[in-house]
Amino acid sequence: MNHQPQIQANIDALRERIPKTQELYREVCALLFFHYGITPTANMLYRYVRKGSMSAPAEALAKFWEELRERNRPRIEHAALPDELKAEAGEMIAALWSKAQAAAQEGLRTLRVEAHAAVVEAQSAVAAAEDQARRLEQIRLSFRTAVQRIRSLEQELATERAVRTALAMQLDAALQPSATPEAPLPGDAATERPIMAKRDRSPTPCRQPGEIAYAALPASSGCSGAAS
Repeated sequence: MNHQPQIQANIDALRERIPKTQELYREVCALLFFHYGITPTANMLYRYVRKGSMSAPAEALAKFWEELRERNRPRIEHAALPDELKAEAGEMIAALWSKAQAAAQEGLRTLRVEAHAAVVEAQSAVAAAEDQARRLEQIRLSFRTAVQRIRSLEQELATERAVRTALAMQLDAALQPSATPEAPLPGDAATERPIMAKRDRSPTPCRQPGEIAYAALPASSGCSGAAS
C-alpha cells in the first residue's frame, strides 16, 4: 500500500507546529520509525522535510538513534555489582532487545509482503471476475440476437411455404380437365370422317350418253342401259 501521500501530509502538519529544524527532523524520524515502521535515512528525511542543509537531517538522525538506544538501554541497579559489570549486563540485554526488535521488524515486513501479495491476488481475482462478467454479458447479447434472427427466419420460411402451397393448388386446378365438353372446331378430322363415309356409300349418278366422265367410276357401279 502506498503511504506516501499520508506521510507527506503528516510531515506538513509537523512543519507547521515545529519551527526548529532539528526538532522537526527528530519528530519526522519518530513518525517514520514508530508509526509507519520505516527506518529513516538522511536522504529520506531531507526529501520529506526539505529544510536546512544536507547535514541537518544526518545530525538529527544520529541524535534520534542515540536517544533511542539510551531510552531502551536496560539499567541494572544492584548495590553489590560493580559499575563495569552493570554496564556489560546492560549492553548484553540491549543487544538481546535489538535482536528481538530486528526479528519483530522482519516478521512485520514478511506480514506486509504477504498482505500486499494477498491484496494483489484479490485485485486480480476481482478484475478477472469483472472481465468474465463482461464476456457473459456479450454472450447473452449475442444469444439474444441469434434467437431473434432465428425467429425472423422461421417467419420468412413459413411465408414462403404458404406461397408455395398456394401456387401448387393453382397449378393443380389448372391441370384438371373441364366438366363441360368442348364444341368441335370446323375442319376437325373427327367430325369429317362420318360425312366422308356417307359420301362413299351414296350411289354414283349414271351418266347419259354423250356426257364427259370427269372421274373414273368404280367397277361396282350399277348403271343400267349403258351398253344398250
